[in-house]
Amino acid sequence: MAEKKDTRVFSRRHIWADCDEETHVAYIGITDFLAEKISEIVSVDMPEIDDEIDMDSLFVHLHLVNRVHHLRAPLTGRILELNKEVLDNPSLAPWQRMIQSR
Repeated sequence: MAEKKDTRVFSRRHIWADCDEETHVAYIGITDFLAEKISEIVSVDMPEIDDEIDMDSLFVHLHLVNRVHHLRAPLTGRILELNKEVLDNPSLAPWQRMIQSR
């Protein structure tokens, strides 16, 4: 059985995007390195479904025990779906969500 090729693109801020070139739908998440570095996530503020996000804008806020870590969008697009498991259990890592890129 062939192993699936990792097609994710990584930002310098440890955020990845995996985009399907045909549908222009991307999954976004944080790297294992960032997840380990920021330790315990208490809660997550994410955009709503159908929200438009712009590349490099602040789009997710991770509430840690003693601070907030802001994440910048790795691309421009519209939010199609959220990973509801992360909303219920914010310490899941790496988490992801689906957006449609422009």
